[in-house]
Formats: sequence, structure tokens, C-alpha cells
Amino acid sequence: MGIGGAISLFESFTDTSYEDEYTCIQGLNVFSDFAVDMQYEEDEQHLAGINRKIKDEVNSVVAIPKNSGMLIVDGEFTLLGDSFVLNSSNLDVIYAAYDTYRYDY
Repeated sequence: MGIGGAISLFESFTDTSYEDEYTCIQGLNVFSDFAVDMQYEEDEQHLAGINRKIKDEVNSVVAIPKNSGMLIVDGEFTLLGDSFVLNSSNLDVIYAAYDTYRYDY
């Protein structure tokens, strides 16, 4: 997966181009207070990264699965397709989902 130019406008974003690697990349910080997880899939890698970002870096993470997106106009955003927002109020749910993958042998 290549990183689109628009995603670099955020404070940070994740690159999951390589199957076993989760890389957080610093962006241009035009948009801040939230991060974006592109190509989101509910798996151990994505859940761990989102958990880390919410606890340590940003208020919210917008998860954008394949064939979904986010439209930003004048600082207001609209989620498209199956995109959704996770924040600190979702940490218990994120931990529970993460544990199901982590302990699933």
C-alpha cells in the first residue's frame, strides 16, 4: 500500500505496508488531535497500534478500512463507508478485542 499525499497532512499516521510491521510516521501536523489508521483491519497489529496511539499520543484514532475514507472540509470531517472513530472511552473494548487475537493460538 502506498501512502497518499493527503494522509501526510495529519500529525501522525500509520503505515502497514509490510505485513508484520506497524510504523508510525510523523506528518505535517496540518490536522492534529487525532491520528488515522489507513487500511484498518481488526487484527492484533492494528489494535495494538491504536491502543498505543490513544494512550500515548492523541485523543482519537480514525480507523479507515479498505474502500472507506474520510472527507475533511473547513476543519469538519465526514466519515465515509465503514470508517469509525476510537478514543479513550473505547480502551476497554480495544483491549478485549486485542486479547482475543493475542491469545488465539
